[in-house]
Amino acid sequence: MSKWIWKIAEWKFMLGLYFMGAVLLASIIGYFHGLRAFDFKTIWQIFAMCVFGSGLHYIYLTKLPMHIKLLVHSTVGYISIILFSIIFGWNYIENLNVFLQFTITFVIIYVFIFAAFSIYYKIENEELNKRLEEYKKKNK
Repeated sequence: MSKWIWKIAEWKFMLGLYFMGAVLLASIIGYFHGLRAFDFKTIWQIFAMCVFGSGLHYIYLTKLPMHIKLLVHSTVGYISIILFSIIFGWNYIENLNVFLQFTITFVIIYVFIFAAFSIYYKIENEELNKRLEEYKKKNK
């Protein structure tokens, strides 16, 4: 039972991260086009997209090579945002200029978030390895 509670907690955390990233992306693109506020309906639409998107996080739990996981995650994430944009009428694809701005912003945010997580996990890995070595020395 506790395994499922952990999975739900992990999913909620990822949902929050996806929601933050999606609102950031939508805010930047919207700002370029004069949007200064979201209506309540748009916030729920973004949330619905993030519920789907946060499930994409679980691709990282597979045994695929990391470059394949990254490729699948980024591609499916990008395509899902485009599909949600069409479904909800967000106009990210209304013309080539807007589409290119959206794509460039998506890539920059994706790379930034990926780099931040990579740095975090590298530091975490080094810390855990250090603790493990100390534990091994202590218990010899």
